[in-house]
Amino acid sequence: MQKLFVFVAAVGVCTTSTYAAPLSSGGTEVPLETKVYRDWKFRLPAESWKPIGKAIELPCLGADVSFKSQLDGTTLAIDSDADGEFDTRIDAETGGIVLLVKGDERVAIRVRSTPDWSYAPASVKRGAIDGTKVTIIDQNNNGRFDDYGEDALVVGVGKTASFLSKVVSVKGKLYAVTLASNGATLSYAPYEGPTSKVDFEVLTKGKVLAAVLRSTDGTLSFDVSKSDGEIASIPTAEYVVHSGLLSFGGNTVSVRTGRSKPFALEQDKTTELRFGGPVAVEFAYEVKGDKWHFSPFDIWYYGRSGEEYFDWQPLGKSPRIAIWDGQKKKKITEVVFPPNC
Repeated sequence: MQKLFVFVAAVGVCTTSTYAAPLSSGGTEVPLETKVYRDWKFRLPAESWKPIGKAIELPCLGADVSFKSQLDGTTLAIDSDADGEFDTRIDAETGGIVLLVKGDERVAIRVRSTPDWSYAPASVKRGAIDGTKVTIIDQNNNGRFDDYGEDALVVGVGKTASFLSKVVSVKGKLYAVTLASNGATLSYAPYEGPTSKVDFEVLTKGKVLAAVLRSTDGTLSFDVSKSDGEIASIPTAEYVVHSGLLSFGGNTVSVRTGRSKPFALEQDKTTELRFGGPVAVEFAYEVKGDKWHFSPFDIWYYGRSGEEYFDWQPLGKSPRIAIWDGQKKKKITEVVFPPNC
């Protein structure tokens, strides 16, 4: 197999950290409440599904609490109140939501059977910072809510999450935050460390639904998708493009780090960050006789900062690709992978 390089015009569519966020005096502690979602629409930067074995264990409900599970044909039986009796059954074909309860505490999970029986969060912890709603999600499914750089955070009423960060931007103001491991409380105070600015822009005809930056040490993260030009200050640190999502006319494409390099912000200075076209396309091919053979699974798209575009939806949706002979400077042909390929 060989690789060919061409270009298209644009894109259409519980961790210990070494970072200590500077805290000022006069911090505020707020209680967090549990909210269950039966229609999960959050866009997480690194959603994970945890395998279900003989039991589901969630430390936030107690170190010795265990919710037993057992496969019975095509259904999964779960002891949802940890009393030793199986009281909930999930069908393999449809999956479902399970509410796990112990005393006054409750945690909801989404359960699926493919590719294996596994679960992910269906409930969140919710509170407010200076009057603005914040949502904390146990993204890594370990029952804790203080895993900076692993759990997820939504600021405001949107559905796009960044990673849980030790500094949060609320209406342009920065706050240093700490969380109780069981998600009971959140404390915040004005951030007093060095700051920088990022001038973020995406060259696309589509809508930017998510654009998540994460510091290289994992302690800071911000979704800059709602920015228009220069955004509010963020803490001075070294960041990398982690993930994103673009949408155009009902079609979507996801974004990941790809070949983008970490970039270091300078205190009190502005750094430009550009996504989108022109996009470099690389794909593998074989020549058999007078025919060129391509596979839609061996094609890679890289944006102007090295970010990679993948998971085109609908499956197989592809830009029109022009193939040129670099020596003769002549277009050989054009390729468009058909839908559902």
